[in-house]
Amino acid sequence: MLSEVLGVASDITCSDGINKAFVVTEQDLKHFSQIGTKWVAEGGAGEVTVRCKALLKKTREALLSDTVDTILEYTNPSKRQIYNISLQMCNRKEGRTFQLDLQSCEYPNLIQVTVGGSNSTQTEELFHSLMAELNDTVQWYWIFACRRWLLRLVTWMFWIFLVLLLSCATLSVMGTAYRNYQARKQHEEWLKKYGSVTQKSDRVTTGQIKDVPKTDKTQPEIRKDAPSGPIWQLIRSKQFLVQLGVIVGGILLERMTFWLFPKAVFEIGKGKQRHEKLKARRKWIAGVLTAIVIAGIIVPIVKNIVLKFFE
Repeated sequence: MLSEVLGVASDITCSDGINKAFVVTEQDLKHFSQIGTKWVAEGGAGEVTVRCKALLKKTREALLSDTVDTILEYTNPSKRQIYNISLQMCNRKEGRTFQLDLQSCEYPNLIQVTVGGSNSTQTEELFHSLMAELNDTVQWYWIFACRRWLLRLVTWMFWIFLVLLLSCATLSVMGTAYRNYQARKQHEEWLKKYGSVTQKSDRVTTGQIKDVPKTDKTQPEIRKDAPSGPIWQLIRSKQFLVQLGVIVGGILLERMTFWLFPKAVFEIGKGKQRHEKLKARRKWIAGVLTAIVIAGIIVPIVKNIVLKFFE
């Protein structure tokens, strides 16, 4: 497999990704940079090319440098915080390459590693050790932060729901057509047996008609100023309100999950303080939810005990 990093193709290339939420500290980033620099510098320092890049939110600017120190010294404010870091290094003489992408987008992966060289043993050894160290940065909540599995699940559920909906609609149409056919057939048989209604209408005399007693049914009062129409009736229906509540609640829950469990966290500059506050909020919310669940279990038990005691 051939892969190019900064225009250099390696004979042996190992590449893989980790699609799980991660937290990278200043020490981790410096350590990974030292690993890559050491790998490409073994063939000769004169042929080494290094490019470190960090993308910033809400701006088109980026931090570009030939060392990782520029990224580590960045203040990383909240309005222009880092959301993507890329380390690209190569040795044109030895054909060694090193690329590490740490990003907040799942496509293709949140963490992507590429190591290239001419010796397969050394290349694979470095690649596997680097993957093991990167796995240590993965967070426990990655299943909440990463949404690729959720998109697949929703896609399958959508197609299953669509197939069931089409099947039910087809069966409903066929059932309606069959019932109409049976009703029409019975009507034709009745006409053949008893004749038309107009032919027998003269047999009905005036004395045979009985007065139908009037039923006293109070009609509900309809307000003239109240809006009417099928759209308004749909909006006022309980099913519509429940569905709307589920949709809005799902959107709010997804937004809150995205806020509490970010995919990529860079503890660089002020990013460390932001991460500490986020972990404190997660603990507070988890404590409130735990208290609610425990109260929901204990309160009914205590209530039953108290009622039995005073009986």
